[in-house]
Amino acid sequence: SPTTYYTEEQIQKMLETISDNNQQLRQGVIHMFYAGMRSYEILNLKPSWYEFTEDEAVEIEIPSEYAKGKKNSKEPEYCFLPVRFKEEIQNYILDQHDTEHDSFQDFIQETDTEDLNHLFDFIGDSDKDFRALARERYHLNKELEKVAEKSGINRAEKISAHRLRKSFIHHIYEGESQPNQ
Repeated sequence: SPTTYYTEEQIQKMLETISDNNQQLRQGVIHMFYAGMRSYEILNLKPSWYEFTEDEAVEIEIPSEYAKGKKNSKEPEYCFLPVRFKEEIQNYILDQHDTEHDSFQDFIQETDTEDLNHLFDFIGDSDKDFRALARERYHLNKELEKVAEKSGINRAEKISAHRLRKSFIHHIYEGESQPNQ
């Protein structure tokens, strides 16, 4: 059967369907579809990977040990999110770390981001060993399937973190309006 690609309209419908109290899933969808991140990268994502500038995009530097195919390299990989998600991501980071800072800038200036926890934990287990990551990926995909079905997306049972990444790549490859515009 042909690979299923998701349109930006379908993803927007999913984002609208995700309840306000599930920002973790919302951010996961945004990172996979709009930046093309892999589930393994997302499940290990830490605030220190972000570079928030005034540019056109939010830069995410993926350390080489988490980048596919570059584990023996010292070169990181990079992903970029549209700047329109900048404030939402910053608020998510603040919420994940129960901070009392008034602004994201204050939080970053006063915090060593290298010591901060992972931003995603779909199973309530901060141990990021292979087994926990496999369980986490399973739960992430099940949550994606539920929200896709609730959104009325055809073939909702086929959605996965990997298919969201493939949809990002498909939009770029086909030269369609890229999802990160």
